[in-house]
Amino acid sequence: HTDNNISNIIVVIDGDQQATSLQPIYCKLTKRDENVYTHVIVTGQGRGMSGTKLLRLNSLFPNCDVSVYDLELRKGISSNENIISLVFQGINRALDQIRPDVLIYINDPESETVRGIDAALAASFETNKIAKIAIPSQHTKHLMWIPELSIESLKSSDPVTIKYSHAFEWTFGQKNIRYRVIQGGLLSAVVESYYPSDDHDFGVILEDDVELSPFFYLWTKYSILKYRYSTDRNLSGRMFGISLYDTKVSELHLPGRRPFNPALALR
Repeated sequence: HTDNNISNIIVVIDGDQQATSLQPIYCKLTKRDENVYTHVIVTGQGRGMSGTKLLRLNSLFPNCDVSVYDLELRKGISSNENIISLVFQGINRALDQIRPDVLIYINDPESETVRGIDAALAASFETNKIAKIAIPSQHTKHLMWIPELSIESLKSSDPVTIKYSHAFEWTFGQKNIRYRVIQGGLLSAVVESYYPSDDHDFGVILEDDVELSPFFYLWTKYSILKYRYSTDRNLSGRMFGISLYDTKVSELHLPGRRPFNPALALR
């Protein structure tokens, strides 16, 4: 890179379906940051998506100013080996010229295009340190996490680090700061696997080796309805939580495990 403050991202698209899946990602990656350049490589009209067509589709989205390159693979290429070779040559040339930090593509194990991409990445391994994001084709609907950033602020973090985490600007998507308790036992690990999306999102966490009557679930559900949404909701400020057993120790404090006393917790 000629400028250490500039980051280059390459997104490879093979066909119109992949364009539909990846377009929200690369548009979001290039948005609002002048030091990030997103380059999109399409395999060509013969594979279902040309550079001209993609530019036309991008024009329908605001702030989707990306560079588009077309490998121009034609229909009727004689063999799979020729496709692999042509993709290898095109991607290898792009890696050498652009020198990206990240390369994103959909990993279809049956695709000759993917084999060409992987070969180009392997050939440039020594000269270009590229972070490869190969997304399984059946999981493209879960792509929107890529532009987002999660910051885990550990209990051992110093005040400067915590302050910096709060002030850090992430322009590509949502920034989530999560306070974690390391070595807090199994309970904290299980609880951290679920993050409510808002104040009206609830989860029931059960041990995998315990069998309970459905009435436990009903009791939990109606307790939430009573203390959060009924005429008794004014009492919710006096509620620490809903537990199906008598909690002796709270493992979720940032400083570590503490004896649990509901009377003290509700002061």
